[in-house]
Amino acid sequence: MPQLFSINLSIINPAKMFLYLLTFTSVFLWSDANPINAYTLPKSPCPESIKYDFVDGKGRLDATLSVGSPHVLHGVWIRVLFDRDVTGLTVKDAFGEVESRDGNRGFLIRNPDLILKSYDIKQVQISVTYAGGEIPNIAEYRVNAVTICPNSRSNGKLYPNDELVPANYLSSLTSNYTLNEFECGRSESSDLFPWQATIFSKQNDTEHYTCEATLISPRHLATAAHCVTFLRTSYPVAATSLKVYFGKHTLEQSQPAHAVKKVTVYPGYQAENLLNDIAIIELAEEVSGQNISPICLPKEPLPEKREILSGYQIEKNQFTKQATTTLERSTDEQCLGKLGSLSALLGDGKYCANYLKGDGVCIGDSGSGASALTGSGRWILQGILNAGVSLQKQKNCDLSANLVFTEVYQYSRWILGKISQ
Repeated sequence: MPQLFSINLSIINPAKMFLYLLTFTSVFLWSDANPINAYTLPKSPCPESIKYDFVDGKGRLDATLSVGSPHVLHGVWIRVLFDRDVTGLTVKDAFGEVESRDGNRGFLIRNPDLILKSYDIKQVQISVTYAGGEIPNIAEYRVNAVTICPNSRSNGKLYPNDELVPANYLSSLTSNYTLNEFECGRSESSDLFPWQATIFSKQNDTEHYTCEATLISPRHLATAAHCVTFLRTSYPVAATSLKVYFGKHTLEQSQPAHAVKKVTVYPGYQAENLLNDIAIIELAEEVSGQNISPICLPKEPLPEKREILSGYQIEKNQFTKQATTTLERSTDEQCLGKLGSLSALLGDGKYCANYLKGDGVCIGDSGSGASALTGSGRWILQGILNAGVSLQKQKNCDLSANLVFTEVYQYSRWILGKISQ
């Protein structure tokens, strides 16, 4: 066999020999895993969190996303938005399920079972297919409703400032919570919802109707965060300024008032776009009665596309009486065109719905609950109304309007952690 080369090992310094071997091995491994790429990779908008790995110029782009948080994440939701249309996105190593969002430019990657410890980094590899000669670039990247890129307040770093990060996204419970057993989700008729409540606030010694809420335990209610915070802030109003009523079929009807002990706003609530628009009201005492009982919380997303929204009916530019109406969930694409200036409200942790044709009733104010009936005969709280017709049209009934809700199941762990304390 012909001799290709020879090295006199006796004259090579051991340290230099190690460097030679390390260099040779690195070059070999790199060339094997990363074939020479004649096409220029696009410039990453945030190199700390987005790294482009490969492009072939024929419609394929590979990238690695660095996923992490300064807080424990119980479940990971990744949103990726591109600057131009792409034809598909796949995730390597079966990291999670992929859903198309925002037309042909956005994708949601879901892994609700993953528990990611604080400051742990997980590398998620994605492969994108596209048509045409222009290579797409990632325009926006979010992890659990927090914008990682672009993020001028965090200077493009992987971890945004703490005030932008939900402290307990899907809860970071460190121990099992204990919750007293109670009956939930039972109603004697399809138009009677004993968990529906009304919030009044006191201003200058006068009570004013504020929002609606839903009883989720004998002592706790869920509502929209913007109902119980100061205008355009995330600071909760004083608990003593609020009163809760049950069974007010009209706003003028007299019913016993229930004092509020505490208001807890979700840590990641952002007033400017109603992101994470959910809050918990704790009453001073448990409530009970023939027509007062809590609804059940969802443990997972339900397949039902139709829901019942309960709240005050809007007639002649005012709230009249409590009623119900049927909703049907819409896709983001169907919803965006109708929301206009409120389209920014539709994002992670939200969903869109519209009134079912033929019902002819406008229902609901901020904080109203949308529920679904399961096969077991129990009602489950599906959504909390963020942007109803009263917010969009100032109490004008518009049956063609789309409504934006907070998706309750994504916050169930956080809610359970709060009501079990």
